[in-house]
Amino acid sequence: MASIIPGLLIDESETPFSQEDVVRARTSIMENLNQLLTASSPSTKIELVTKIQEQVLKWAPAMRVLEEVIDDVLALSLDQNQDVKKSIINFIEEVCKQRIRMLPKVIKCLTMLLREESAMVIKRVMQACGTIYKATLQWMCTSEDVTEEMNECWDQLCFIKLQILDMIDHENDGIRTNAIKFLEIVVLLQTHSDDDSMKRENDFSLDDVPLTLAHIRRRKLEEEAVNIFDLLLKFHGASHISSVNLIACTGTLCTIAKMRPKLMGQVVEALKLLHSNLPPTLTNSQVASVRKNLKMQFVNLLKQPASYEWRSMIVPILSDLGASQNEINRAIPKMSQSELLKRKQKAQENEDIRKAKVARLELEEKERTAQELAILKEMEDDELILEQERKCELINEKFIADAIKSIDVASQLVINSMINLPDKIPAEFIKNYQPATTVLSIQDQINIIAKTFASQLTELKLGPGAKELLEVKPLKSKTSLKEDKISKEDDDEEYQKDETTRKLRETLARVKHQPKMKQRIKTLKLHEITKPLPKELKHQFLNDAVRKILNCERQAVIGGAGFKRKKIITVFASTFMPSVREIIMEYIMENIVKRFDLAFMWLFEEYSLMQGFTRFSYVKSEHKHDYAYNRLLAEFILKIFNRGTEFRERESLLKRLYLEAPLISDESIDILTRISEHDDLYECGLVLLKDLLIRRPPKEEQLLMTLLKFAVHQKTSIREKAIENVMIVYNMHQILVENIEIFAIKLVKMLEKPTPTSDVLNILSMQNENVEAWTEDMIKSCLNLYLTILPYNEMLLPGLVPVYVESTSDVKRVILRSIEVPIKKLGTDSKEIFKILETCAKGTETLVTRIIYILTETQTPSLEMVEKVKNLYNTKLNDVRILIPIILHIPKKEIIAALPKFLKLNPQLMKDVFLRLLGVKNDALKSNLQPITPTELLVALHAIDTSQAELRLIVKATSLCLAEKEVYTHEVLGVVMQQLVEMNPLPTLLMRTVIQSHTMYPRLSGFITNLLQRLIVKQVWKNKLIWDGFVKCCQRLQCMGVLVQLPTAQLQDALTICPDLKNPLIEYAREMNKHQMGHVTQNILDILGEGQSSTTGAIKSEPMDVDADAAPPGI
Repeated sequence: MASIIPGLLIDESETPFSQEDVVRARTSIMENLNQLLTASSPSTKIELVTKIQEQVLKWAPAMRVLEEVIDDVLALSLDQNQDVKKSIINFIEEVCKQRIRMLPKVIKCLTMLLREESAMVIKRVMQACGTIYKATLQWMCTSEDVTEEMNECWDQLCFIKLQILDMIDHENDGIRTNAIKFLEIVVLLQTHSDDDSMKRENDFSLDDVPLTLAHIRRRKLEEEAVNIFDLLLKFHGASHISSVNLIACTGTLCTIAKMRPKLMGQVVEALKLLHSNLPPTLTNSQVASVRKNLKMQFVNLLKQPASYEWRSMIVPILSDLGASQNEINRAIPKMSQSELLKRKQKAQENEDIRKAKVARLELEEKERTAQELAILKEMEDDELILEQERKCELINEKFIADAIKSIDVASQLVINSMINLPDKIPAEFIKNYQPATTVLSIQDQINIIAKTFASQLTELKLGPGAKELLEVKPLKSKTSLKEDKISKEDDDEEYQKDETTRKLRETLARVKHQPKMKQRIKTLKLHEITKPLPKELKHQFLNDAVRKILNCERQAVIGGAGFKRKKIITVFASTFMPSVREIIMEYIMENIVKRFDLAFMWLFEEYSLMQGFTRFSYVKSEHKHDYAYNRLLAEFILKIFNRGTEFRERESLLKRLYLEAPLISDESIDILTRISEHDDLYECGLVLLKDLLIRRPPKEEQLLMTLLKFAVHQKTSIREKAIENVMIVYNMHQILVENIEIFAIKLVKMLEKPTPTSDVLNILSMQNENVEAWTEDMIKSCLNLYLTILPYNEMLLPGLVPVYVESTSDVKRVILRSIEVPIKKLGTDSKEIFKILETCAKGTETLVTRIIYILTETQTPSLEMVEKVKNLYNTKLNDVRILIPIILHIPKKEIIAALPKFLKLNPQLMKDVFLRLLGVKNDALKSNLQPITPTELLVALHAIDTSQAELRLIVKATSLCLAEKEVYTHEVLGVVMQQLVEMNPLPTLLMRTVIQSHTMYPRLSGFITNLLQRLIVKQVWKNKLIWDGFVKCCQRLQCMGVLVQLPTAQLQDALTICPDLKNPLIEYAREMNKHQMGHVTQNILDILGEGQSSTTGAIKSEPMDVDADAAPPGI
């Protein structure tokens, strides 16, 4: 049975714990997880991660919750603190130890952490990878069904293995040491064990890998282990290895030898070589430490039974290292006579196998050398025969050309040849015949004929040139490979005979025609029989020799002399005359991508000469010691830079050249400055400046100043990219932080000047321009770096205040527009912002207001900030505009008190205020705050005294409110009008609002009629403005029943104001019934001119109930 808990499937057969135990475990873990996600202190995070780790791994019910929380815990791997990242790596390691099937969830996080820049994090990842690699291999080998997910995990782990393998050459000592330890684990896991192997708990070897695995092959694993072991041996024997790495590598090799005795011989040989040839870079104390460690490792190896056949080599070394005979005897394990005999026999067998293998290899080497010699000899014979044929053909050609110039000879040749012509033209002739496309001279035709005849005569070995073939014929004919396989003794004997015969014939030919004379012994003096070659000829021979060496790259590589050839070329380039340097430079630049390694060898050769590691070069004898190196580096950079955009590898080669060069010169930095201004390469140049600044501490100040100059560049794209790279240096690597801040502050301080000074123009590279006033681009150039740094160091914010006060209006306007992003990043909890709000120096009112607006634009202000702003308004800055951002957080009473001031703002700000109060703006909807209702707001506007605000402003505000129909519905307006009628005295704008409400919602007619009746009771005619509105409203709504209820004088006044009402009133009076007439006085009827006639008139219309619709719908 399975119990279902939300988000988790628990198998009750797998765990004895109840559902309540798991729920309790989840609750406890979730509490810690919530604290972890909200914690800000690194120590708190580490403590909570450790607590969660103990819960999910040591508390059995919590193991069920692991899959739920692991993603949230792994998210902390993105934390900037390296101790937090180390705690996450420890969590991953412990999880994989106990639950290796969680590897798919953590492997990507592990890969990402291995690429961190922190050495501490990388080392911790390597340590964890050793454990995880072993656990994964056991998991793969013991699983009944290997899934695709498991195979993917194995592939990613192999990728991590390759990355760690590359780190054995890392610049950090500790990383190299941990890489060695990891490779030790890999070698032990991927090799076979034997009977003499030292046993460990939970040991695993290649023997445990089943042959049935499709994704993991024994042979491949073993080959990889052998290659890694060879790499460790090479690293151990390197001359540049540090003492720490040497001791670690020695321990690793000895551990491998104890666990895999078949490799002990190679390890002993490596330790012997180290004993006799310690690295020259070690100090005396380090040498003593290494020798002490070497002695300890040899003693441990001697204790192993498998070291029996190597004792003869180990014992003398131990004696030389200072071990006494008693120590050696104690280390040698005791063995029975039978075991001793068995090991002697095994040692003898191994020795015989080694000797046979050496003999076989030597024989193969001799055979290979003999074959190569035979091939070379055949090539020499072929070349000699070709040379003979060429000479023969030239002699025949000259002979025929001279002969056919005679007309008789030519005619005779044609006549004699015509006999042999066939009747039809052969097909082969038609196929191969090509007529001359150009008109040839007689001499050209003679030369072509002579050349054709000469080649035919040479093939038949005829003509005057045939003697060349006979006289200079090779003594030994060309032999095939099968003939070369005849016994070596016969070949040597035949070769010696041929050599003797050849020398004898040469001697006879030389003395054949010489007169016999008495031989006189004379000392050979070279200067008497030779003369010096001209300088130009020497240079030509030298250049030709260099070209020949350059063109034999393929032959050198085939012959295994590729590196030596490159070394010779670099020595030539750095020590020979300029013409040789130019030839080599042209050769490299022909294919710079493939020959870039040769360029670097040349560069390092020049560096060695500059530093005095070897002899001085040709160039250095005439210039400064660094001239040749600087010129070569600059030449390489310029040639690559000038290749143009069509050269795709330009950026990658420039990066390699700058980052891998042994020394960066001032000239190369100047060229990099030009690259950084190039339209296509500015990104590459700026990134290089940043990387060099990080990796070249001696030049960091110079490189920083160069990068900072681009941070104020006139081009926006270059300036933004430069600032981005400066921030990487400032924030991520924290290099020269003070220098960057000083430069940024210096730029901002310059904005205090009314006009740009010469210093500003020099920094902005505008010294040649006539600038009389600040431009927006110049202001932004001075501001951008400072504002970009501001979110990372809020202590810089107070420095902006005096600059703002002293600057011109143009500068202030740009500052106000530019501070939005940094102020938002600082947030509403910034202490420095609170200080500015508290102080609010004179002249900073607009700046403070802008800051408040920015902070409240996208987020709800904190209570502390609201109090700060209110205090600022009440004490120092009596500007109602600063209340607008926090208006939804102010009590209703204070809002009503500030309404007259809000009405005096410009129309846009006033509209913003009322939209916020009415809840129309997004911030009001999000915050769900509304300190004053729409009804209260409109009533408060009507209640404003005209002495506090002009009537036209109040009218504008009420119109703005009434324009929001979604807020002011007919129900809301009914409540507003009802409250307005009840006010004493009546508000001036009462009737205007009533008329507007009727215009918006005509269905309010009955309700408004009722209000008009109530106004008669309140003697509305006492306020002339309201009375006029009352009359107009009655006219608009045709409220005749209301008018007839007015006193006589007021009715007369109403008719005077609006004479158009008289006829409707008369019509109304005629249609009134007796009941209605009872409420109308005789004076009213007299005014209307109806008298008694109205009382006796027929009542045809329905009576009007003035009490109808006392309130609008919904009230």
